[in-house]
Amino acid sequence: MKKYDVVIIGGGVMGAASAYYLSQHKKSILLIDELSLNNTINASGDYSKAFRASYGKDVYYASLAIESMRLLKELEVKTKKQLLFSCGVLTLDSTKIKLRDNYQTLKKLGRRVAVMDKNKLQQTYPQIQAQSGILEYDGGILDAFAVVTSYVHLAKQNGVTILENNKVVSHRNDEVVFEDGKRVVYAKAIITAGIGTNSLLENKLPITITKQNVIYVQPNKIKHFTKNVLPAFTFPNTGYYGVPMYGINAVKIASHIPGKVIKSIPKGEMIDRKYILDCRKFLRKYIPDLADAKVIASKVCYYDMTPDGDFIVDFLDSKTIVATGFSGHGFKFAPLIGKAISELTIFGKTRYDISRFQLKRFS
Repeated sequence: MKKYDVVIIGGGVMGAASAYYLSQHKKSILLIDELSLNNTINASGDYSKAFRASYGKDVYYASLAIESMRLLKELEVKTKKQLLFSCGVLTLDSTKIKLRDNYQTLKKLGRRVAVMDKNKLQQTYPQIQAQSGILEYDGGILDAFAVVTSYVHLAKQNGVTILENNKVVSHRNDEVVFEDGKRVVYAKAIITAGIGTNSLLENKLPITITKQNVIYVQPNKIKHFTKNVLPAFTFPNTGYYGVPMYGINAVKIASHIPGKVIKSIPKGEMIDRKYILDCRKFLRKYIPDLADAKVIASKVCYYDMTPDGDFIVDFLDSKTIVATGFSGHGFKFAPLIGKAISELTIFGKTRYDISRFQLKRFS
């Protein structure tokens, strides 16, 4: 049987980032995914993701996001690819207190941010109907597929073995068993299997899987909805957010509100028609030019939700680390999480404060 220093189960952005940072330590590493890498079912798979450090008065997450952006810039230098497009992020029509909290936290952390009233918004972004907001200049759009691909490519260059379309059915006693009966032995294991994590762990973690719908609408006035003209945007009071055209000739519209709770993932699940109607209702009020825009693509993805919305990154035992429960807002933190996991694996500790992600909080 083949033996690896580290086996990583789950090849989404967290697993890919972990593989890359671990590969810098000259270890034999196997990265496994039950589907193809960059599939669109897992939470990582998409054309774009919004990158924001806006977390209200939560300095903890805002600080982690800023450090993650720094690591992402290092990845851009390494790959010679632009992965983050700094078109900004608008937080709109939240309460005055929440907007103030966002503004003060970002200013405290040295971020470029501006308050925008109704007149300023109308002058600058006439596409959007909103009463107030803040613009986080340093936020923007992540090329989601390219981020995952970049980590995988660099990991492979450094000798990581990639195994796609292979389902792991168990891992115990230093051994991974695949659905087809194959086995590999490991010294350390990292589980970054997203919505599949709890089935591997026999439902040991307080994780809920929710179905999330995403649509892509094609505007009639295309030039008004490009990333050079419009920032990514979020309306926290509604749960909806959007990303200007990137990777597809359409605007991404999604909701951060947890969707229907499911126990297992049905094959070929379709988007809920009611969701499209609800989106149009939202758009008619806030972005009228998109209210009747043609839906040219849609997708269903799944969130792995924790009860408190905080992540889980911790040791299960002396040989196993689990990273899951990213609750729909984890992608932008992948550089930091991947680096932290690599340090935990090699040194047993990390330079980053990930104390809020420990399992003991559920005890």
